[in-house]
Amino acid sequence: ASDEIWGVRKACAESMGDVAASLTPDVRRDKLLPLVEAFTSDVSRWVRNAAFQHLGPLIATLSADEVTPQILQLFSSMATGKCNGGAGDSEMPNHCAYNFPAVVLTVGREGWPLLRDAYAELVKDIQWKVRRTLAFSLHELSLILGPELTAGSLLDAMDAFLSDLDEVK
Repeated sequence: ASDEIWGVRKACAESMGDVAASLTPDVRRDKLLPLVEAFTSDVSRWVRNAAFQHLGPLIATLSADEVTPQILQLFSSMATGKCNGGAGDSEMPNHCAYNFPAVVLTVGREGWPLLRDAYAELVKDIQWKVRRTLAFSLHELSLILGPELTAGSLLDAMDAFLSDLDEVK
């Protein structure tokens, strides 16, 4: 995270998920998770983008106990595309939507309150490919969340998707 060459830091950010899968929980908590914060606030836009793009796969390698509210907040900030220190990136919501089921599977029903607002933002996203990605994973989210949370959080999304563009339906 402290290399002078941004390309090296970017490559490290891109490999966080693969590295995390081979580390013990203690090493992930003590060494890798602090790097996430460093990469997502890096001076280079390219490093920040890479860190956010690979945040979902990284979270998917963790246990629910290892996922901090701060990490979920970083992931949720991708839903608006304003996760790079206020600078918008139109691809971030798509990365967020694509990885959303894996993140919810990792944190379970208990973590849904921290992700619900991000999901609501993604459902309203202006890009149809973001909404389509969510529509394609709706059944998986409902299995993870169970009947009560599905009824409270996902039925409105399903209604919206059913009345959306043909590409989303």
